[in-house]
Amino acid sequence: MWEQQLTAAGAGLDETPAKCMESIRWQVLRAGTPLRLMAQNREVGPIPIAAAHATTGLHQLLGVIAASQLS
Repeated sequence: MWEQQLTAAGAGLDETPAKCMESIRWQVLRAGTPLRLMAQNREVGPIPIAAAHATTGLHQLLGVIAASQLS
Protein backbone atom coordinates (compact mmCIF):
# COMPACT_ATOMS: atom_id res chain seq x y z
CA MET A 1 0.00 0.00 0.00
CA TRP A 2 2.77 2.46 0.88
CA GLU A 3 4.45 1.80 -2.46
CA GLN A 4 1.19 2.60 -4.25
CA GLN A 5 0.94 5.86 -2.28
CA LEU A 6 4.44 6.87 -3.32
CA THR A 7 3.76 5.95 -6.95
CA ALA A 8 0.50 7.92 -6.95
CA ALA A 9 2.40 10.94 -5.60
CA GLY A 10 4.97 10.62 -8.38
CA ALA A 11 7.66 9.39 -6.01
CA GLY A 12 7.73 5.63 -6.56
CA LEU A 13 10.70 3.45 -5.77
CA ASP A 14 12.04 3.94 -9.28
CA GLU A 15 12.16 7.73 -8.77
CA THR A 16 14.97 9.69 -7.14
CA PRO A 17 15.44 9.26 -3.38
CA ALA A 18 14.81 13.00 -2.93
CA LYS A 19 11.30 12.70 -4.41
CA CYS A 20 10.57 9.77 -2.13
CA MET A 21 11.81 11.68 0.92
CA GLU A 22 9.75 14.74 0.04
CA SER A 23 6.63 12.58 -0.30
CA ILE A 24 7.23 10.94 3.06
CA ARG A 25 7.99 14.36 4.55
CA TRP A 26 4.62 15.64 3.33
CA GLN A 27 2.89 12.62 4.88
CA VAL A 28 4.61 13.27 8.22
CA LEU A 29 3.52 16.91 8.08
CA ARG A 30 -0.05 15.85 7.32
CA ALA A 31 -0.12 13.26 10.11
CA GLY A 32 1.48 15.64 12.61
CA THR A 33 -1.01 18.47 12.14
CA PRO A 34 -3.68 16.99 14.49
CA LEU A 35 -0.97 16.30 17.06
CA ARG A 36 0.21 19.91 16.97
CA LEU A 37 -3.38 21.10 17.37
CA MET A 38 -3.86 18.79 20.36
CA ALA A 39 -0.55 19.90 21.87
CA GLN A 40 -1.78 23.50 22.03
CA ASN A 41 -4.04 22.38 24.86
CA ARG A 42 -1.76 21.81 27.87
CA GLU A 43 -4.43 19.66 29.51
CA VAL A 44 -3.75 16.78 27.11
CA GLY A 45 -0.61 15.87 29.01
CA PRO A 46 2.99 15.31 28.01
CA ILE A 47 2.64 12.44 25.51
CA PRO A 48 0.73 14.27 22.74
CA ILE A 49 3.04 17.25 23.23
CA ALA A 50 6.11 15.02 22.88
CA ALA A 51 4.58 13.35 19.82
CA ALA A 52 4.02 16.76 18.22
CA HIS A 53 7.67 17.66 18.86
CA ALA A 54 8.78 14.32 17.41
CA THR A 55 6.80 14.82 14.19
CA THR A 56 8.26 18.31 13.83
CA GLY A 57 11.77 16.91 14.26
CA LEU A 58 11.13 14.09 11.81
CA HIS A 59 9.73 16.54 9.26
CA GLN A 60 12.88 18.67 9.52
CA LEU A 61 15.18 15.64 9.35
CA LEU A 62 13.47 14.34 6.22
CA GLY A 63 13.88 17.80 4.68
CA VAL A 64 17.61 17.74 5.36
CA ILE A 65 17.92 14.24 3.91
CA ALA A 66 15.96 15.21 0.79
CA ALA A 67 18.10 18.33 0.32
CA SER A 68 21.31 16.31 0.65
CA GLN A 69 20.06 13.88 -2.02
CA LEU A 70 19.71 16.75 -4.49
CA SER A 71 23.35 17.79 -4.29
